[in-house]
Amino acid sequence: MGPESGQDKPSSAQELSDLVRKLCEEQDGSKCESIADQLLDFSQSLLQRTGETPAEPAEQTQLWNCAVSLWNIAVAKSTGGNIHQQLNAKLRHLACNLAFTASPTRTNFASTKRLIEMATKTGRTWLDCNNPSMADQSLELALEGLSKIKTLVENLGDTMVGEGSAFRQQTRDLTKEEFKIYCCKSEALTRQDQWEEASLWIEKAKPLLTKIPTEGPYLAMLCYNIACEAMQKEKYENAVSWLRESLEIGKGRHQVEAKLQARSLRLLATAYIQWDPVQYFQQALNSVGLANTLR
Repeated sequence: MGPESGQDKPSSAQELSDLVRKLCEEQDGSKCESIADQLLDFSQSLLQRTGETPAEPAEQTQLWNCAVSLWNIAVAKSTGGNIHQQLNAKLRHLACNLAFTASPTRTNFASTKRLIEMATKTGRTWLDCNNPSMADQSLELALEGLSKIKTLVENLGDTMVGEGSAFRQQTRDLTKEEFKIYCCKSEALTRQDQWEEASLWIEKAKPLLTKIPTEGPYLAMLCYNIACEAMQKEKYENAVSWLRESLEIGKGRHQVEAKLQARSLRLLATAYIQWDPVQYFQQALNSVGLANTLR
């Protein structure tokens, strides 16, 4: 039974490869969708099997090549406008899952970092499709990769430090990617009305600003946008909390423009009034007054 099983594995990966090649050659959007569904069904069974019995090195290489090809196809067809955003997300998701399945033999810094970037971008694409639950799946893979690469950096720390500026740039890039993951996680959770959980990821992102201070305005804007979403859902208490977070991040060294801070303050005043005009009237008035002092 062992030899038969060993012969079956490469043929399964080969069948997946053939479908990827077919997708690459197809130009019709609806046919691309059909092939993508076939790929998804086939890959799920393949991933389940490799989860039970780890893929052999030869098959891992085939799976990795399929993942890279699928990713490149998604980027090319999306850029060319040949596929819609949902299909773009589906192809990226499939490529990402395959890449992580094929990753055990690829444990160096560069390949692990690429896996993290793929997973984060896939999560972002799902968010752009307003599918936060699928985004969460991809972001969990990104966090898995992040954990692996941190262990890798710790284990190779002494040798990598010798690379000087190259090592510093790598770790800076990794910090940026970590920051993106935390921000995307927060956004995905708020879209699922998990406001408190989302704030925990913002708390994880904030300390990273000491290493990447230029990302401060982005984080402040993210909190502002989340507050706007809370306002639309009439979650005024949550809106107040997120606006105050945005304003706090925007203070001092993170250099958020005064007009943006003023905008946040005016929305904060509105949130206070909508929440409880009697209890929070003075806070609303204070927010408007402070906004008027900013130019």
